[in-house]
Amino acid sequence: MGNLSTLVMLDIGANNLHGNIPTEFAKLVNLKEIYLGSNNISGQILDSFYNISGLETIALAANELSGSLPSNFAHNFPNLNGLYLGLNQFSGTIPSSISNVSKLTFLDLGHNFLSGDVPMNLGNLQQLEVINLQWNQLTNDPSTRELGFLTSLSSCKRLKRIQLGYNAFRGTFPKSLAFSNWSDSLDIFITSGNDITGEIPVEISKLSNLVWLGIGKNRLSGSIPHDLGNMRKLQKLTLWKNKINGTIPESLCNMEVLFLLDLKENQLSGEIPSCLGNLSSLRELFLDSNALSSNIPPTFWSNICISTLSLSSNFLNGSLPLGIGSLRSLSNLNLSRNQFSGEIPSTMGQLQNLVNLSLSMNNF
Repeated sequence: MGNLSTLVMLDIGANNLHGNIPTEFAKLVNLKEIYLGSNNISGQILDSFYNISGLETIALAANELSGSLPSNFAHNFPNLNGLYLGLNQFSGTIPSSISNVSKLTFLDLGHNFLSGDVPMNLGNLQQLEVINLQWNQLTNDPSTRELGFLTSLSSCKRLKRIQLGYNAFRGTFPKSLAFSNWSDSLDIFITSGNDITGEIPVEISKLSNLVWLGIGKNRLSGSIPHDLGNMRKLQKLTLWKNKINGTIPESLCNMEVLFLLDLKENQLSGEIPSCLGNLSSLRELFLDSNALSSNIPPTFWSNICISTLSLSSNFLNGSLPLGIGSLRSLSNLNLSRNQFSGEIPSTMGQLQNLVNLSLSMNNF
């Protein structure tokens, strides 16, 4: 294949290829796009591969590639706009020179073994639309006690997706972080599975086009900002496993297209807002392992499309109404470890899609 000197695009992705990247590929000097993703290719990227300076798209995701990225990465690929290296076994650090790849729009390094601090100069990537660094071992500068690299990223006003979950980031969201710079573009913001502390910034509500906000499994404290209700396009809100306290704000009911709400494993108290039952778009609700202490609002029995209702390990009380039988789409119902009483409604027999049911440790 190395004799195909006029080749501009090569796509042999999603096959069962194995072994190393052939050395002959380095002879494809006119190549602009290479797609080798979803194979079983292993080994390191040979140094000669980096001599194909005209490459605009490098798609090697979902293989078994290893090794580190060269420190002079930017000098090798001045025209690169898409770098897809996720789901491999790359290690080492993210070279700071990557911030000089000025045409880069898509950066996927997720699901590798990368470590070290995230470069503080990523804000130079003014064309960047997607950054995925999830599931690595990346850190931030510990001396600042905040995720300072996010401040630099806020200069990238075209960003649509920021995925930073499941790394080793420690500290708070920067006070200087200009969420408003992303208000027109960003639709996914995920930092779950880190060690982020402090309160949820009120300014995050300025992300008016956000579809998915995932900041669960951190150590965030304080209350849920009422202004989050201004995020009218939000479909997924996951704040699970933090140290968030206070009540569930009724303003969340302004999220008219909310599909998933996950607030489990926090320190929330008070009543479940009845307006949550009026969110006809809601399909999955997780409020378990908090300190909620009300009845289940009657409005909940009118959402006939909800599939998962998990309210276990609270202080919820009262009886279950016959109307529970109207939740014909319900597949998972967990009301265990509460203080419910009375009889188990016979209408539960109408829940023909139910797969998981737990009513244990109540007063039935």
